[in-house]
Amino acid sequence: MNALRDAEMKMIGVWGMGGVGKTTLMKQVAEQAKQKKLFTTEVYIDVSWTRDSENFNKELLKFNNKLQTYDIWEEVGLKEVGIPCKDDQTECKVALTSRDLHILNNDMDAEKCFRIQQLTEEEAWSLFNKTTGGSLEKNLELRPIAMKVVEECEGLPIAIVTIAKTLKGGSLAVWKNALEELRASAPTNIRGVNKNVYSCLEWSYKRLISVKSSHCSYSVVCWVMAIFHWMTC
Repeated sequence: MNALRDAEMKMIGVWGMGGVGKTTLMKQVAEQAKQKKLFTTEVYIDVSWTRDSENFNKELLKFNNKLQTYDIWEEVGLKEVGIPCKDDQTECKVALTSRDLHILNNDMDAEKCFRIQQLTEEEAWSLFNKTTGGSLEKNLELRPIAMKVVEECEGLPIAIVTIAKTLKGGSLAVWKNALEELRASAPTNIRGVNKNVYSCLEWSYKRLISVKSSHCSYSVVCWVMAIFHWMTC
């Protein structure tokens, strides 16, 4: 937040591996900045999916005093698409999120970069337990298996929440099978994606697809499908 208050700082970067929560954090920071009236509005655009430069420019020209947040996977020519970065004539700031620190520092010339770390063991367990309904602490039979499942998520919120929602209400046999499959998974090498988070999402994707016609919520299936697509594109 201090970086956003600094009038001299026009571009900041946030980096970390896929699934660690960069985009979620920046959206929360942007909302806080807006509430504190640091900006009139904020705009979030996933540059990796944006190819229509004409509509892109129209969106950017709507406001002057704003915080612009972009998710980038490679070097982006900001001026070419109409982003007035480091322009003394505007009051906007650009916040970039990426899996690659090199892109932010060397390619995009961000003035300050912040790393988002994975959750600690305690934080990961707390999130997992809460997402599954908060009853794991008292379940002496299931708790040891659940803790090992959490270890496979390696502190990545997107993996923790996805697996927890998928296993919620499952039998001990289902949990044991899930742990075995997660450990046996051999994920594809995807740039900037931790192998375990890929394994977790792949497992959830396959399981939800197989049961979506029965008791599983279709909205949850679509949510995991969207995340899995994002991780592999």
